[in-house]
Amino acid sequence: MLETKFIPITLQLKKPILSKSTKFIQREIILFVIEYENTIGVGEIAPLSDFSQESLSDSKNILSKWINYNASTIRYILKQSVANLSPESLLKMLSIDDGSLDNMPASAKLALELSILNWICIYHNKNICDILALKPHDNLPTSKLIRSIDDIYILITDIEQRNNIDDNIANNSVIDNSIADNYKIKVGICSDIDEEISAINNLAKSIANFNAKFSNKSTIRLDINARWSYYNTVNFTSKLNTQAKKLIEWIEDPLPLESPLEDYERFHHKTGCHYALDESLRVMTNDNYQNVFDSFFMLKGLSSIIIKPMLMGSILSTLILAEKLRNKALNNNQIDVILSSSYESPITLNTYKEFSYILPKKQSHGINTSDIFTDESLLILDKWKIN
Repeated sequence: MLETKFIPITLQLKKPILSKSTKFIQREIILFVIEYENTIGVGEIAPLSDFSQESLSDSKNILSKWINYNASTIRYILKQSVANLSPESLLKMLSIDDGSLDNMPASAKLALELSILNWICIYHNKNICDILALKPHDNLPTSKLIRSIDDIYILITDIEQRNNIDDNIANNSVIDNSIADNYKIKVGICSDIDEEISAINNLAKSIANFNAKFSNKSTIRLDINARWSYYNTVNFTSKLNTQAKKLIEWIEDPLPLESPLEDYERFHHKTGCHYALDESLRVMTNDNYQNVFDSFFMLKGLSSIIIKPMLMGSILSTLILAEKLRNKALNNNQIDVILSSSYESPITLNTYKEFSYILPKKQSHGINTSDIFTDESLLILDKWKIN
């Protein structure tokens, strides 16, 4: 017998997190648990107000109603052989033919997909790469806990953290994993643009000196979060020193939301900087990532797109899109899909990390947020058993 349960949880943050326009001190989520043949699978409903118009209660109620009418469909999927399973075939099974999922909120769709994936892996005692016959870029660890992202990526979201990282690097200190392959730095957290320019230039100098001394190759990714006007972003970028510009891979969402596409190409031509799209991409595609056409990727200067499965409604679709773009280089440039999170719980982030083995390391940088929560006991899945 298939049983399901919704478990509301409030996750406390170690310190406030500044998103695009909101400071969060806690994260409200709902775990969605399925139990079948004495095995559980856990998914998560976790829309974030800064990124989504969905509500927890609406997503939960819609998924609950869908489950009441489609329990047999879930049982059918769980009973299928995992032989020859692929992201495409599993996604096809999850894309119910009657269209009943078409209007389901993305966060509810992802919760359903993750719970089924989680159940399949636990039931068959295999990792996701083995289940979906995917070749990982790195060797999967034998332990249950998945790849640490700390050694390849550090997210810097506030002024104090930015200053501490700068001090550690300048003093050749590697405590607290302060030296990473890449630093993603939130820009616009100071009210004074000149102060931002000085901070980035100083940090770039420290990273460049460390790189030279230890033959390191750390780089920088800046995230403006569409906070500044075209003029302010160009002004900021033009005043960055040569050292900083050499280290910057790209600037995320450099222009206001709903800016015309030609403005991005103009920004690239004017500054020489490449850019990545996250919130801007969702506006351009009307929250439907499948609306990404070849002409869109002909944009000069576009380096990466950032995909949050909680907003796309599917981790499987994210992987399929990443593979599609990896096999199609336009303008002689590869457009990367960066797997990213929206501050989900350690349960979902652990699943993302397992999927990250399928992607090159540099495409997994957006999921290093599991250490922001005070309680990691959620990873003990047995505590969520229904019976």
